[in-house]
Amino acid sequence: MVVGAELDVDRGEREPEREGIQTGVYVPANIITNAMLVDFFEQRVPKIRKDGDRPYDPEGIEKITGIAARHWVNNLGEAPDNRAGVVSYMASKAASGAIGRAGWRQVDVLLTSTTFPYRESLGLNVARSLELNFTCPVKVDKVYADIYAACSGSAWALHYIGEHRDEFLHKRVLVVSSEYISSTLDNQHQTLFSDGAGAVAFTYGEDLEVLVSKARIFPETEGYIRFDIKEENLPPEGALVFVPTGKPDPEKQSYNAEPSLGMRNGDLDGRKVYAFALREVPPMIAETVEESGIDPAEISLVILHQANGRIVDAFERERLPKIGINANVFSNIKDHGNTSSASILIALHEAKAQGLVKNGTKAVLVGFGAGMAAVVAVVKF
Repeated sequence: MVVGAELDVDRGEREPEREGIQTGVYVPANIITNAMLVDFFEQRVPKIRKDGDRPYDPEGIEKITGIAARHWVNNLGEAPDNRAGVVSYMASKAASGAIGRAGWRQVDVLLTSTTFPYRESLGLNVARSLELNFTCPVKVDKVYADIYAACSGSAWALHYIGEHRDEFLHKRVLVVSSEYISSTLDNQHQTLFSDGAGAVAFTYGEDLEVLVSKARIFPETEGYIRFDIKEENLPPEGALVFVPTGKPDPEKQSYNAEPSLGMRNGDLDGRKVYAFALREVPPMIAETVEESGIDPAEISLVILHQANGRIVDAFERERLPKIGINANVFSNIKDHGNTSSASILIALHEAKAQGLVKNGTKAVLVGFGAGMAAVVAVVKF
């Protein structure tokens, strides 16, 4: 069993059904600081260097990534746990938190997302967990989709809902994203990613509406981030897969064999990702907001995928003001790291707790990542 911080879990007795979106978050209690990572690097690969001559240091990691700490399922150097069990457990905990706040006893439609599949339906596993809760079972009428779109997963779920508006209108919708990323990483990329899950529950068209959304794949940038998936872990039949998947090349995998700055299964070029985000995403935001008919000045909240602190800062300082958006650009990456598809939902949970999500709030939610893919959703709460 994963031990963690259950930030909005069901305590048994349900409150009366509440209006507005309700959120839930589950993060592992195991905190990995920059100092812990530096010590680990020095013990394992003493000669590892960053940018030529500079050694790793905690302050340098935070400067480059914007991250001071991250939450992992396992300790540094520990063997990973069973992926299916961990991802489902965290997803169910986050889902219970959102449903508990909403006071629901039934979910009409469930959508889930995760980056790495495991030949099982995350949606079905979450539905079973909710229905088998002995203190207060929740019936799930329909597991609508398992979405695989890497870091864009939760944003793609909202885009998909908006594209199929009539199927979701006036239904109680639960969107859950759960990520167990830390076990896939090696060396420098361990500074970026975290594990955890987020969930949002809403009655579509009443608590939340997707006014306009856009999703795009950029095939020429596929190599910027590539997470390879073992054949036995390919997505289950019926899953919605929106980004290309590849198989690991055994000859390129060097984990536990020799010092490496790569990932165990895949590649990540941080500089190219940074340039991609600042080049391709702002025009998509401008186009989507314009199509919604909303004055950019009406946008009061922007939640970006928490990929890197420098990306979020650049959007807030430069890119968004240039297109007329001077909203609160929410960031929680310092203490949460990059939780892939769960990052937007975890950020939404904390933004709501801080009073930034109110009746009538117009927001822009933006996902981007491996594929490369980008998703922009203009929503009204």
